[in-house]
Amino acid sequence: MQTLINRCGAWHRWVNRWRQAFLALAVGLTLLVVQPGLSSPLLPTAVMPSAQRLPLQQQPFYPELLAKRQHWLNAPIGRVVGDSPRETLLNFYAVTANASALINELIQNHLHDPGLNWSSSVQEQITEIETLVLEARKALDLSAIPESRRADVGTALTLKLKVILDYLLSSQAQQLSLPDQQAIQDGASQRALLNGEWSVGGTTVILTPSGKSRIGNYRFSAETVKEIPKIYKDILPFRPSASEWFTPNLYSDFARTPDRIVPQKWYLMLPQKVRTNLLELSIDSNTVLQLSMTLFVILIYGLMVWMLVKSYFKTYYDATSFVSKGDTVDPWNQDQLSWRRLLILLPLLPLSIAARWLINIEINITGNLATILQPSFEILISLTLALLGCLLLDASGHSISELVLRFRGREQTLIRLRRAKSFVMPLCRAGAVVFVLAIVYQLLLNLGIPSATVLTFSAVPGLAIGLGASKLLANFFAGLSIQSDRPLKLGEFCQVGAHQGFITRIGLRSLQIETLDSIVTIPNSVVDEQMVMNYSVRSNDSYSPARQKLDIRYQVKESLGAFATRELLGRVPLRGVNPEARMP
Repeated sequence: MQTLINRCGAWHRWVNRWRQAFLALAVGLTLLVVQPGLSSPLLPTAVMPSAQRLPLQQQPFYPELLAKRQHWLNAPIGRVVGDSPRETLLNFYAVTANASALINELIQNHLHDPGLNWSSSVQEQITEIETLVLEARKALDLSAIPESRRADVGTALTLKLKVILDYLLSSQAQQLSLPDQQAIQDGASQRALLNGEWSVGGTTVILTPSGKSRIGNYRFSAETVKEIPKIYKDILPFRPSASEWFTPNLYSDFARTPDRIVPQKWYLMLPQKVRTNLLELSIDSNTVLQLSMTLFVILIYGLMVWMLVKSYFKTYYDATSFVSKGDTVDPWNQDQLSWRRLLILLPLLPLSIAARWLINIEINITGNLATILQPSFEILISLTLALLGCLLLDASGHSISELVLRFRGREQTLIRLRRAKSFVMPLCRAGAVVFVLAIVYQLLLNLGIPSATVLTFSAVPGLAIGLGASKLLANFFAGLSIQSDRPLKLGEFCQVGAHQGFITRIGLRSLQIETLDSIVTIPNSVVDEQMVMNYSVRSNDSYSPARQKLDIRYQVKESLGAFATRELLGRVPLRGVNPEARMP
């Protein structure tokens, strides 16, 4: 028994040692992975003692920075992007510092402004702040950001870059030389690269000229803009304390509150404890309040979309409840049904735009959720616009057909209405195809796909379609020729090649002939090459009398007199011939 106890004690000690070794290894790997200094060139100075850091006020460019900040305070209209890295960097930093100072002033003094909403004077200050941020955003090369997200993502990146520059300018151990235009031309700056790029303090924050030349409009490069979220996350624990210039909570305050740069006043009037301990609890860079409001907007939007789509499909399986004649839809009321369908789905477009505006602007969703919702709404809006365009062209085609018939002043018969629609509707449908292709092309551009890539990938299937659809194109152009020359019309009795019958449909690809025993579909290219005999039209003037003679020989056994002959011919039903004039 004692031996068993000793063995169990040894086994427990062995297990504890391995457990401690495993925990030590796990902690070491965790520290190695999350150590930000190993993944970013910005962080080695983060562990530098404060005594070794050079204050911003002792930098050689500080007097010029003060002058630029005062200039932007006096005249908040100008151009942030400059002809040198020095001018762009100082302008950007001065503008964002002024904007953050104005934001803090409004938030601190919100109780002095009466009412639940901002007064007109405060609204003017908010407009000034938004103008400053917009000008600062122009200093970022946002070409790598999808066009549909540049406005929203650009603001967040601008505020994050301000916090990054706070860290850079507060953690320099020596004087930072900012090259001006003359230094770039002479190559005097050690940080001026051969292509004109310049790195801030030797970090990955790079300013580059917009053009191909070494001297131009300097902006923060597209690579820098792409890396801003990662750099911001790395320097987050090392942000400097708040001061006249440094605003460590500029982006975090922006992301935690609804509305854009400045939060709504009603939100600021809520108790501080309620906002901090409940509403501003963060879940994936968004607060509980923002997520709740987003869920509410999506539910209301989805419910309204479902109701509209249900009403739209009801017009197809229950069309007689709208406009009908007997058991089918009256062709003369088809335009009313088409316009009704358009009006049913028309609210989808403003609803989608309003939902996107509420989520992106008013609620101010950021992070991964914004990455999902913004492209989703962009796709929904584009699809809705394409659908509404097709419905608009379809309804317009039906209405234009009736207007053409009324304009020509002829009797409004069903066959003439069908003839007019056979000419107008194919053109409207072709226009709908072109409109949808344009919407799809613009959607791909808004989603961030370069135009060269879109054209390249569309050229390959376009070439394949062009080679494989030569007959389709031939039928299309032949259909246009038939519609313009009008050798035959809907409802006329014609002979096309070996087929004889009534024309029941004329489309852009083919036409249909109803013969005695079947319906024959003939491609338009074949019709264009065949001899067409139209028995319903005798001449260019469809009202002209017959110009052909028909001899009828009938052998009689007895000789007939004039009276008997006239009586015999009177029994023959010859349409359009006066019986009294058949015999002299």
